[in-house]
Amino acid sequence: MRRGPGYGERFLLSAALLVVSLLWITRDMALWATVLCGAGAAGGALGMLLFGRNYMNSRRN
Repeated sequence: MRRGPGYGERFLLSAALLVVSLLWITRDMALWATVLCGAGAAGGALGMLLFGRNYMNSRRN
């Protein structure tokens, strides 16, 4: 029985976070909101790297 999302699903969620954060960062917002969007974009990019690497390694084995 599966317990949670796999690496592929987590990769896609990270990609969605990156895209949404980059879309929101183009809006004219307060500084704190822009910083929050930048953190979301950075987190999404790091998540894509981590989960993408883990997904490739799981497929290789």
